[in-house]
Amino acid sequence: MHRAAEKDLPRLLELYARARTFMALKGNASQWGNSYPAPEQIEEDIARGNLFAVTLEDREKIVGVFYYAMEIEPTYDYIENGPGWPDNEPYGVIHRMAGSAGMHGLAQFCFDYCLKQCNRLRLDTHADNKPMLRAIEDFGFDYCGIIYVKDHSPRKAFALKRD
Repeated sequence: MHRAAEKDLPRLLELYARARTFMALKGNASQWGNSYPAPEQIEEDIARGNLFAVTLEDREKIVGVFYYAMEIEPTYDYIENGPGWPDNEPYGVIHRMAGSAGMHGLAQFCFDYCLKQCNRLRLDTHADNKPMLRAIEDFGFDYCGIIYVKDHSPRKAFALKRD
């Protein structure tokens, strides 16, 4: 794995396009629509050093991508219909995860890596994103409630605290 670089952009765009198609086929066409994340968003993530490219053992082909940062996520300020966030301690946030066809275990790998960087993680996903919801549940994240992203659409929000 490495921090994504500008040279990785074409492959990352492929992975995100594949993820949008996969989500639509699995009944989750509205979460990312036809254009999220925009190339400009990916470029910004790369420039900030918060986008990670997952490679196989040969370290050549990128098979997954995710965003991770220790930062306050503004859309997490308001949460409803759940117990809320477990505490107000600093946390890492995970966004924009995508993998190549047949890439199993990417979420587990991502969660493991991120949890080694911090004691608390937060993330959110669409209610129709069944594969991600299953991965979140299997890893032991706690459901915290509903948050609203910038376009005001709801997302299920989760947190995990390392013991």
